[in-house]
Amino acid sequence: MSKPSVGPIVVPLCLVGAVACGKSAPLPLAPAAPSAAARPKPNVILIITDDMNARDLPSMPQVTSLLGGQGTTFSHAYVTASVCAPSRASILTGQYPHNHGGLTNDTALSVLSRPGGADGSTLATWFHAAGYRTVLLGKYLNQYSRMAGYVPPGWDEWNVPVPENTYFTYSLVTRDGSIPFGASEQDYEADVLARRAVEFISRAADQPFFMYVAPVAPHLPAEPAPRHSQLFRDAQVDTSTCAFSAADLRQKPDYVRQRLAPLTDVDIALINRIHQRRLRSLQAVDEMAAGILRALAGANALDRTVIAFTSDNGND
Repeated sequence: MSKPSVGPIVVPLCLVGAVACGKSAPLPLAPAAPSAAARPKPNVILIITDDMNARDLPSMPQVTSLLGGQGTTFSHAYVTASVCAPSRASILTGQYPHNHGGLTNDTALSVLSRPGGADGSTLATWFHAAGYRTVLLGKYLNQYSRMAGYVPPGWDEWNVPVPENTYFTYSLVTRDGSIPFGASEQDYEADVLARRAVEFISRAADQPFFMYVAPVAPHLPAEPAPRHSQLFRDAQVDTSTCAFSAADLRQKPDYVRQRLAPLTDVDIALINRIHQRRLRSLQAVDEMAAGILRALAGANALDRTVIAFTSDNGND
């Protein structure tokens, strides 16, 4: 069994069966069950943020209302590895890191992509084998820039920014080559992914699809879109928890007791500035989720789409 991470590492998972465009719609309590032969395969959309924690979620009103308000929220969550690439590899493969072998950010991609590696059996290959159109939009695994152009098995469409963890000035690697993006607001990573997600839905909604959307927010440097740069100016981290600059270190590991000093006012001010930037960076993701729902409604696919929203791991 995986050990709980410090604090609420994984954002509550929200599953949505039916959401009206822009407003809530009641879910049927006892829908008629069609025969297995007649029942259409549901579309599946997985939205994965990067290093988000559960306390960030209230800053995203559209995700909270349209997904959480109409879906199922898992308030107790565990992470297989509290670090990006091993956790993402576990999400994709359903395996613990000691089984898929991607134990660190630096090695996960090379281990999974080697002959016989775990990326030969993932959500992408399983959905593809079941007749789904598959598309990845956003971050794959760390170090992908070292092997840009590689497309793992099972993905029909591929849209991965390099370098990873970049909000502006990157190239989007696709099956047809790389597309450069600059530093203008229209190039903001989450917005580019959102437009591509909407475009995909508009042309693929007549067949079942699996969409994996992985924006970089709120991973550092947590650069917000310019339109959100002045939000959350008064937001502060919660300093009341026992995990925040604990005074009693007797039960802590040696590297904490011997190397880490209590946080100063200057340290806390910096943490608050980072916290504000993280919340700002998530606003484009909030808009992305709402845009995806509108696109599904416009394609008459909302009532046959399951949406899951989570994070690869979190900072708390």
